[in-house]
Amino acid sequence: MIRNLSIMIVVDLEHPENIRESFFNWISFINTSLMNFFSDLDPDLRNALKNRFEKVYARNKLIFSSLQENETGDQNVSQEALDIDFSLGVPILIVANKSDTLDLLEAKAIDNIQYILRSLAVKYGASVMYASSKSNINIDTLANYLSYAL
Repeated sequence: MIRNLSIMIVVDLEHPENIRESFFNWISFINTSLMNFFSDLDPDLRNALKNRFEKVYARNKLIFSSLQENETGDQNVSQEALDIDFSLGVPILIVANKSDTLDLLEAKAIDNIQYILRSLAVKYGASVMYASSKSNINIDTLANYLSYAL
């Protein structure tokens, strides 16, 4: 059953200043919660999951190496959260919720939000999806993705 595990992290675009902190809080929680479970797995399965993550990460490595993240603005995010080695081999989906609020922002703010989400996705081998239940944006796509993943 562990081979079918997927993680979905939802970030709130209504408060874009909290995206990184929220993401790292969830990664830290997931890491803490699942690490003991993963350490008890059969070594072959654990290696298979780790290899799956490493393939995704290697595919994104060129993109990630070209990004120069500026972590200095994230004073509320602990350094420990930034240093987590999240290599559980579980697919991650970052859902940027309330995407309809992007219409209210300036282009530079939207670019900054997209940069943050893409850099997190590249670093953690995740996918990103924008959604809004209020405006019915990508709700069917998200449901189809979850159905497929599970």
